[in-house]
Amino acid sequence: MARKLKVVHYFRSYGHNGGGVETHIQTLCASLKGKVSSSIICDRQARLPVFEKRPEADIYRVEPGRDAGRILTKTYDLLVNEYLREKSRARILEKLDCDVLHVHGPLSYSGTVVSGPAFYPFYGMQAWKKARCPKVMTFHGLPESVLKEKYPSPLFFPFFDLWKGIERKNVADSKKVICVDKYVYEEMRSRKIEAQKFEFIPNGIDTRAFRKTKQQAAVARVESKFGIDLGSPDAVFSCVNRLGKDKGTDHVLRMAPKLEGDFKFIFAGEGPFRKQVEALCKNDSRFVFLGNVSLDDVPAIISASDYAVNPAVHQGALRSNIEAISCHVPVIAYNIGDRYPVEENKTGYLCDDEEKMAGTINAAARGTLQRPDGFDANCNRVATQFDIANISKRVLGVYKDCA
Repeated sequence: MARKLKVVHYFRSYGHNGGGVETHIQTLCASLKGKVSSSIICDRQARLPVFEKRPEADIYRVEPGRDAGRILTKTYDLLVNEYLREKSRARILEKLDCDVLHVHGPLSYSGTVVSGPAFYPFYGMQAWKKARCPKVMTFHGLPESVLKEKYPSPLFFPFFDLWKGIERKNVADSKKVICVDKYVYEEMRSRKIEAQKFEFIPNGIDTRAFRKTKQQAAVARVESKFGIDLGSPDAVFSCVNRLGKDKGTDHVLRMAPKLEGDFKFIFAGEGPFRKQVEALCKNDSRFVFLGNVSLDDVPAIISASDYAVNPAVHQGALRSNIEAISCHVPVIAYNIGDRYPVEENKTGYLCDDEEKMAGTINAAARGTLQRPDGFDANCNRVATQFDIANISKRVLGVYKDCA
């Protein structure tokens, strides 16, 4: 029997907040379990062990730990502790002696998006860059694009654009670069930097978990698990995502007073807007907050809904959109960039602005929103295209080419 490839995934956090990249790594490792021996290097965060053996991979968390805090605390931590963390990462990488190092980026010395450009001079001190094995890097979006949408003042743009230099270095230090979003792939190819290195492979989902389910059964599971009563509203909406500005949580908070009718709107996730979301749910019983949820609970929350609302304001396919469509739940999203697989009148509804989104949600609550044409067939097509079983085969091909 051929020896399994040893692959180490390199990302800032794992097993803490259930973000999109974490979910992608978990799903990919689980899908390749029979062919790849997977390990994950990440930062140690509060209440998580230094080493953890999970079904999908062995988890190595580096110290000193990196925990949430105020800006001054985070800055001090980066200046004092990041060097120690890099030394710890280097020791683990040497110990694991992998065939392929899969880095999830774009990545700078600080490991954070906002502060990344400020640490550009320290780029060469990163442990992953010095590893002797071949490196595959996945670009999960472009930081400069996300930051410009999150902080639209042109005064910040020169600072954000420093990420382009970091990305160029990321490409140079990697044998292959996987782009999960079409806009990223096209943008990187347009920069005329080693085009042969790039592969467009979207994120995959486990279609055994994210599949068409009877809404009544899903509602019963959600009510039982979270101790809530959704009642019998005219429509149920869900927004399962990080509660942040780039995810458009503030848009929903602003839209809330304009939403009409008998409905339930389920929030699930964690992030900076948690307190505002909790306050909204306390003051208006039509809104329900479940907090941070496990990946196992997400399919039921989506399937308990009539519509998935995704007000994210950055480009990209967005994992949460793919998950909803695979569950045969139409998506209400902003018409920004390449929103495929959300397609108007096929798998969902694309809104040009906040007013249009509020109007679409109100129409859905009234029962006047027309169902997309050939909806179930379109959902089946999307599920097949993004099935992790198919996606992971392509990623494994990249590993083999590099190793």
